[in-house]
Amino acid sequence: MADESAAQVFGPMIEKAKTGGVSLKVDPAVFLTLDKAMDRRMSELRQIQAIVNTIGESQSWGLGESAPPLTSAQTIVQRFRQKASNGANNAFDTLEGHYKAAEQLQTLFRTIRERFEQTDQAFAARFHELKLAQRPEHGGGR
Repeated sequence: MADESAAQVFGPMIEKAKTGGVSLKVDPAVFLTLDKAMDRRMSELRQIQAIVNTIGESQSWGLGESAPPLTSAQTIVQRFRQKASNGANNAFDTLEGHYKAAEQLQTLFRTIRERFEQTDQAFAARFHELKLAQRPEHGGGR
């Protein structure tokens, strides 16, 4: 998944779920648990991103980077800052990818849940219709 965005990975599944192309049989409480888990995951990822930003923006790293003759300390601090949020393959962007994947998973789970709700509503309407047809006053038997 490193080369693909979350939307490319989960987007087709979400579309299939919207059209009924994905089927599952689960307890509705599971969807609540999944939704809360995705909310928690996304919140945790945002908290970690904030920590990464704080680290990356830290003025003093205590490695001697402010002493001109210690160019290696300055280089290390510069690399750490880049790895935090300013360079290629940095932690912030990597975490953002995880956040987007969690968001897509949550959308997938919600879409599947909505599809189940639609199915259950349709089933309930049909059941009610059949139940009414069974009543003696509507010409049905018991």
